[in-house]
Amino acid sequence: MSLNNSWYGLNLLPIYVDIIDERLESVCLQLKNLENVRTNPQQLNSETLTRIMKYCYAQKENNQAYFEQCSQWRNSTPNEEQLQLIARIEKSAAKLEFINQEILKLVESYQKKDQQWWKKTLKLTFDVFH
Repeated sequence: MSLNNSWYGLNLLPIYVDIIDERLESVCLQLKNLENVRTNPQQLNSETLTRIMKYCYAQKENNQAYFEQCSQWRNSTPNEEQLQLIARIEKSAAKLEFINQEILKLVESYQKKDQQWWKKTLKLTFDVFH
């Protein structure tokens, strides 16, 4: 999903719920996996960390589209059940936004640790050979 001027009808609410639930599950798993390597972030190379960051920034754009779509739906006189689904999507999008921020914080801290590790490794290597 990307930001555009194509708005969808209320009939697509259930599909949006499924999509955002899957994305939320995916980012929760990604956060858990990143937290599991906290003690040894060197397991993640810089290319992997960069891909994760790009994904999170793209997800941020998608989240904005979710909120804008929900605003469009709210303006199209939804019934009570549809309002509940819209609220659920908004709540999930807010969670996605929060978790993406947590992932970005972790990735940035891992990148710093990676740089420090390489500096230390290069210094040790230099000391050994000189």
